[in-house]
Amino acid sequence: MAESCKKCLGEFEELIKIDAGMRLRLQEINNEAHEYPAVCNNCFNILKTEINQGAQLLAEQNQIEQNKAALWKNRVTFIKEARERMQARSFSEAAVQYEKYLRALEVCYDIPAGQLDPLIFNAPGKTGELTILCTVYWDLFKIYDASEKYLDRQKKVGEKLLAIIPHSTVQGDLMKKAERFIKDAKNKDNAREFMLKLREATGASGCFIATVCFGSYDNHSVLILRQFRDQVLMKRPSGRKFIHLYYALSPSIAVFIQNKAWLKNLSRSLIAPIATLLAKKFNLK
Repeated sequence: MAESCKKCLGEFEELIKIDAGMRLRLQEINNEAHEYPAVCNNCFNILKTEINQGAQLLAEQNQIEQNKAALWKNRVTFIKEARERMQARSFSEAAVQYEKYLRALEVCYDIPAGQLDPLIFNAPGKTGELTILCTVYWDLFKIYDASEKYLDRQKKVGEKLLAIIPHSTVQGDLMKKAERFIKDAKNKDNAREFMLKLREATGASGCFIATVCFGSYDNHSVLILRQFRDQVLMKRPSGRKFIHLYYALSPSIAVFIQNKAWLKNLSRSLIAPIATLLAKKFNLK
């Protein structure tokens, strides 16, 4: 008497029973229940092929996870060797080890090369890694200062560092290092621009005159002045000199007017029209 195969729905004289072990393996591979009590010979062979391929995929996945675990442990070795190279002033070798460390993080978190988002470590239990990343990016920033041909690399690691420094516990230490470094930097313009942005990222520029007068770092006039600084002044030697003079003098002025309402009002009445004129002339928004 012909029997119906529950898989292909064909009629056959004889079916092959699916035992519990085979059913369990199929469920593990396909992540779904298999309720075929018996199937035809052709469907049975198809199911065996699925099991063999699935077992191979599972083995490969397990190997990948083991490799990730080993790589995660090795990241500590990369950091240690990089720091030893830094002390020995073998900076190019240190950079290689640091880049290996960054790539290890990308592999462990399934992130495409060069697209590591350091803020994935801004979570409870991961802040230690965030601190390590700060030191790695800072060392790379200094290493890539060796030549103008590394300028793009220096800018990229600088951007990464600026993104995470507000969330780290090494802001003050990094600010001191950056202030010392800028004096001898080879890529002067890039180092100065980084220093300005570092002040903003760490809140070091939060007490300056315009911000104090308008009471908000995000006030429209303050935003215009910041754009004018970044898009106009920073591109001119005289503008950069003015910026550094401003950063040297303005904190004490800001402190002086901070609790004097009449000075704030007077300053706002002067700054707001200037910001409006700058916005029109330089197409700032």
